[in-house]
Amino acid sequence: MADSERSCRHCGRAVGETTHGRATYAVDAFALHTGETEDAVFRRADGDEVPYRRLVRPVLLLTCADCYADAARRGRHETWTFPLD
Repeated sequence: MADSERSCRHCGRAVGETTHGRATYAVDAFALHTGETEDAVFRRADGDEVPYRRLVRPVLLLTCADCYADAARRGRHETWTFPLD
């Protein structure tokens, strides 16, 4: 991902890579996988069918650690990931 694309989808601030120390690490952003879905059925070898949502148009969104920690913004991400039909 190019540096110009590394900004938070919520607030727009530039985000950095995760940094690793000797015994710690610091996360500046999270990659959220979302996109358009459709109903699908998984057929097991024993004949059972299990319904699920298949991702048909994947989208990768970045959110900074501050926005991800905010419950209201995290709730907004859930509506992107799991749209209410």
